[in-house]
Amino acid sequence: MLRKFASFLKWRLVPVRYLGRLRFLNHRNIYVKYSPREHKAREIEARGYAEGPRISGELLAQLQEIYQARAEIASTKGVKAPFINLSRAEDFSVDSPLLQFAFSPQVLDVALDYYGQHCRLDKIQVLYSFPTETGSLKESQKWHLDYSDSRSFHCMTYLNDVLQDGDGPFVMLDKVASKEVGRGLIVRRIDDGQIEKESRGAVPIVHYGSAGHSILVDPAVCYHYGSRCVNARLAIFVTFSSDKPYVHAMSLARKNSEILFRAAKSIRPDLSEKVLKSVFDI
Repeated sequence: MLRKFASFLKWRLVPVRYLGRLRFLNHRNIYVKYSPREHKAREIEARGYAEGPRISGELLAQLQEIYQARAEIASTKGVKAPFINLSRAEDFSVDSPLLQFAFSPQVLDVALDYYGQHCRLDKIQVLYSFPTETGSLKESQKWHLDYSDSRSFHCMTYLNDVLQDGDGPFVMLDKVASKEVGRGLIVRRIDDGQIEKESRGAVPIVHYGSAGHSILVDPAVCYHYGSRCVNARLAIFVTFSSDKPYVHAMSLARKNSEILFRAAKSIRPDLSEKVLKSVFDI
């Protein structure tokens, strides 16, 4: 019971999440102010999201070939979440199509701008969202905010067509409507009726798109849900946090930070080593 109570405090109590930031504070980042300069980052700052880059051609075909094959043999037995991560450490190489996209100017440079150059990689995942029963929504299928940081950056990209509700589109409220709902002391998972009431009837934004379509969003300020799938969905999630987040980066990115740094140096020789070391917390 003590372990369960400690887990509740860590993962459900918002002020405890905030205290986690203390371990990352230092004299270089404690007074940082974020002032995005370019259009995309300013758009995310203003409304919480922006249209993302498109993947097409050979790069899209390579990604689909790799991850559709993994999805076909993936086991979802006993998985509590409505999705599993298909990315692996072996994907973190210079010639990886996943890293070629994740570290492209259309993704990485927007993240850097959004954080005023003070950001860290949180995760690179390819999530396979499998069909689930519509009558019993799991946690991430309900409305929520992300609490890994007060400011977050997602680039979510579909690897298959998501053109109708059964395909599991990403659904969100913009930053203004999300402020109407507000935050509580406990990390919340909210049903559709309650979010409609608390947002004063705000119309959700549903992100449909063909394979290769992406969206840039701050899930720490925009209420959202996803993976309500009748049909399976494949999507890339590239996520950055500030350099003073509430929690550590996900283990796959953290344990392979040196490998990711070396790959990024090769993919993006135009970026300084100092900036890239900061991104990978080296």
